[in-house]
Amino acid sequence: MFLKRYGVYSALLHLALLLGFVFLNLKRVSVTAEVPVEVKLISAGKPKGPRSAASSGLRGGVSARKLNSMLFPSFKDGLLNKVVANSQVGNPPDVPEFARGYQGMDMSKIRFIKSLWHEIDQSIVESKYLSEYGHVGQVRLTFEVGPDGHLVENYFRAQASDPILKVVAARAVRKALKNENENLVLPKETTKVVAQFNWAGYATCERRKGTEQNFLSFCKYGENKIKNFTSGERSETYLKAIATHGPWAIEEIQNYRREEDHRKTQFDPFEEMRRDPDYDLGS
Repeated sequence: MFLKRYGVYSALLHLALLLGFVFLNLKRVSVTAEVPVEVKLISAGKPKGPRSAASSGLRGGVSARKLNSMLFPSFKDGLLNKVVANSQVGNPPDVPEFARGYQGMDMSKIRFIKSLWHEIDQSIVESKYLSEYGHVGQVRLTFEVGPDGHLVENYFRAQASDPILKVVAARAVRKALKNENENLVLPKETTKVVAQFNWAGYATCERRKGTEQNFLSFCKYGENKIKNFTSGERSETYLKAIATHGPWAIEEIQNYRREEDHRKTQFDPFEEMRRDPDYDLGS
């Protein structure tokens, strides 16, 4: 008799626990459904892996079509999905809405701008000598691209305080428009583009990559590390290297000596760039 009662009580207890488990999970699902929708356009930039709205997902059960009509009622149905799914470029700094850079543009222009950004970004030559010789800052280029993808030379203009960086930026544009990889989507009509190039620290670069309408923004790591090679600077460099790296300080000390030799021998890594016609490209 006791065993029978024990079996009944045990069954009831397990049933209660099972119902409680189901109830808690249902409650958890209902809370998850109330999480607000988050949509982010892929940020082009830095070493961190960017994520798009397509990869992060639409949370909260809101359909893409409904989201499209909420954010951009003037866009055709399905356009937002295409822009987000194919997007590889984020917005430049101070652009609150994720798709503000594409508003009012048809798909052909969007594809052209996005592909141009990527082709130029991949064409920017990075050099350790830029920081060593103090070449950091900003360059702004204004140019026009014809329907066949060629650069309209008469409208190629530049604003820059550093002509070396100006050559680096101009070469990136010219190489991109050669379309050697055939990844550039050609515009349907002559299009004016403004491109801004920055060489700055990593934190700054995070906010200076992307597109807005026909404005392209690029940023590569660069810090002014030019040295004067005085006895005081030399001693400070050696002591800091030893205190920071210990036995492995030798590499940093060797780099310092190498830079000093460059300066003593008047080594100029940018000699060829100084002969480039774009070195004198003006506004």
